[in-house]
Amino acid sequence: MDATHKHDTSPFFDAARDEFLRDATVAEARKILGCGATVMYAMIKRKELSAYKIGSATRIRRASLNTLRSVPFGSE
Repeated sequence: MDATHKHDTSPFFDAARDEFLRDATVAEARKILGCGATVMYAMIKRKELSAYKIGSATRIRRASLNTLRSVPFGSE
């Protein structure tokens, strides 16, 4: 392929910039909060974390994670 027909290979979004803007997977949220999957799903069930489904995948709203992280431990 010559230079005039090259495809743009730039990413659709900049992962480094957008990482904290998009909603998190359960695995990502577990790393952020430092807890296990059982605790994550219990928090979702108790509405402590705002989440939604895309097919069978669960996404946790980034704003919900940020709010939870800003609350001092033991201040419920």
